[in-house]
Amino acid sequence: MRHDFAFIKSNKKLIKLRFDEVVFIKGLGNYVEIAMSGGEKYVYYRSLKELINSLPEEFMRIHNCFRHSSLLFLNRCERRAGQF
Repeated sequence: MRHDFAFIKSNKKLIKLRFDEVVFIKGLGNYVEIAMSGGEKYVYYRSLKELINSLPEEFMRIHNCFRHSSLLFLNRCERRAGQF
């Protein structure tokens, strides 16, 4: 059975992490930073390598320490005059 969420412990709280709200996941050694579409950021004490195995297939690696959902990335990618 496939789930569209997972529970993580961050800042001594149990958080329901909805995968469709994740903007990016950044590896920071023995823990990861998870940025959400609402602006929240969670620090989760688990290595990126361990976390990758529990993520849905929609997530793709874009750098050695980053992993994000391609769909969410494309939904939030904007080109502004004078940038890129």
